[in-house]
Amino acid sequence: MGSINYSQAIKPDTAYVKRIIENSLLSDWAIRIEYQSGESENTGWQLWDKTFFAISTAEAVLTALRDCYTKHPKCAIRLHAEKFRPQTRIVYTVYDPQYLPSETELKTQGSTRPASREYEQPVRQIRSIA
Repeated sequence: MGSINYSQAIKPDTAYVKRIIENSLLSDWAIRIEYQSGESENTGWQLWDKTFFAISTAEAVLTALRDCYTKHPKCAIRLHAEKFRPQTRIVYTVYDPQYLPSETELKTQGSTRPASREYEQPVRQIRSIA
């Protein structure tokens, strides 16, 4: 496979993340943006900026997500949300360059986002694990 041109590669789908936040994660959730630095998956996830508590809109989280992507375009980025009563945790991988299509695949598809059912599925209700 050829090298990926990150300026043309698929960027995080902030519209989908916004829908997840607005439909499921407002008010009593702690939300953080994390990124995985390094070439190996064993490096662990690092917190980007600050943790958001009891948000009323998705804009601050989306701004942090865009800032993280701008600073670390070659790192995987995820949204990590926790609710303490009932105890619930959601981890959503927003962006992972490991799964980007090659430049050839981008050219043959004619768009910057692959056809995928993942982007068309509605946000599902979240079940507690308690």
